[in-house]
Amino acid sequence: MKLKKFLWTTLIGGLGVLLPIVIMGWVFYWLYTVIVNMVRPLSEPVSDLIGLDLPLMDVIVLAVMITGCFLLGLLIRTRIGNFFQRQVEHNFLRKIPGYTVTKEVILHFSGEEETPFSSVVLVKPFGNDTLMTGFVTDRNPTSPYTTVFVPTGPNPTSGNIYHVRNENISDLKVKVELGIKTVIGCGAGSKVLLKDCGTIQG
Repeated sequence: MKLKKFLWTTLIGGLGVLLPIVIMGWVFYWLYTVIVNMVRPLSEPVSDLIGLDLPLMDVIVLAVMITGCFLLGLLIRTRIGNFFQRQVEHNFLRKIPGYTVTKEVILHFSGEEETPFSSVVLVKPFGNDTLMTGFVTDRNPTSPYTTVFVPTGPNPTSGNIYHVRNENISDLKVKVELGIKTVIGCGAGSKVLLKDCGTIQG
């Protein structure tokens, strides 16, 4: 029995060291693949045209794209650029489903804007014993209902909107950033949310 326990704990200890490295390697590989697939339609024809190696052309195109984003950021900081940005957003971009929420989440993580979510809650949208992590998006003190956005992990910009009775909601005393991190982590770290959970009467 002691030998079995020793072998098991040793194996788990080794996996605890190895798995984070493997996962980080997979994440970096995935990120590299995404970036290459993004720039390859531009870099490949240019590489064939001027005769540069394709990987070098990928780096050049990526550098040009980053520079372009920086220059665009400088432009919208000017009065004229900011005016045109607001016009384009109002007339075109905000009509695209998911654009507004996606932009607000990105700005929140970059520190440029506060999150549209006012607080983190655990909610019973269907009144059973299953709890979902949600974010209050609208609340009326005189109404028996609260509007809650329940995201789908790992993408916090997609999910469902529920209008839930107040007794089926438990407000949590945690920062919104923590709630979003548990969504991105597909539930990892949710023990902090459950620990802070109050009593839901429904």
